[in-house]
Amino acid sequence: MKKGILIIDDSSPILFLLEALLGKKYAVVSATDGLSAMMWLSKGNHPDLIITDLQMPNIDGLELVKHLR
Repeated sequence: MKKGILIIDDSSPILFLLEALLGKKYAVVSATDGLSAMMWLSKGNHPDLIITDLQMPNIDGLELVKHLR
């Protein structure tokens, strides 16, 4: 079973690049903002790694990390 990575970024090119590079070895899930990521995580999903942008709409990366703690 592949390890899971959650990538959170509001930039489509960045998401595309990271999904293409990391998707070869990992199960990649992406979200376009912190709010979407929080909703996905609240459903019981637990990735092995989270990569997040700091400046995003709704909930930014720093707020997301505060909520996750």
